[in-house]
Amino acid sequence: MEKELLAAVIGGLIAIGGTLLSFWWRSAREARLINTAILAEISRLLSVIDEHEKWWSGCVQAGNTNYPLIPFSTDVYRQQARNIGLVKRDIVVQVVKFYGFVHYLNELQAVRAHYKAPANFDTQYQQALQLLLNDFRGAFDAAFARYGVGH
Repeated sequence: MEKELLAAVIGGLIAIGGTLLSFWWRSAREARLINTAILAEISRLLSVIDEHEKWWSGCVQAGNTNYPLIPFSTDVYRQQARNIGLVKRDIVVQVVKFYGFVHYLNELQAVRAHYKAPANFDTQYQQALQLLLNDFRGAFDAAFARYGVGH
């Protein structure tokens, strides 16, 4: 009887341990995937915004900025914002700041028509693009390397 009870207790402990290990593994995998997805989107946005800033600067220099502006897509972040607690502690502040800045750029584009002097918008928008690139170019390089996100 004691052997049977001991076997049942050991079996129960193994089952609990297996369940906990499985839960931990799934949670760690989910966190890694969320971090990788967000960093991949940041990498894409940095490349797109860099090219966009070069194009916009050329438009400003040529005096021809009468082109439509397309908002920067942040679908991954928007879907994963509820999981912000799974973003690694060493990058979470930079991630939130970065996406806040991208949101600002999108909002700035949206109010473009309300500027009385288009040149004022042109200058503010160009400066905002340059500021984002200056603040975040290189800020995620270590995280990109750690998660295998090419940039």
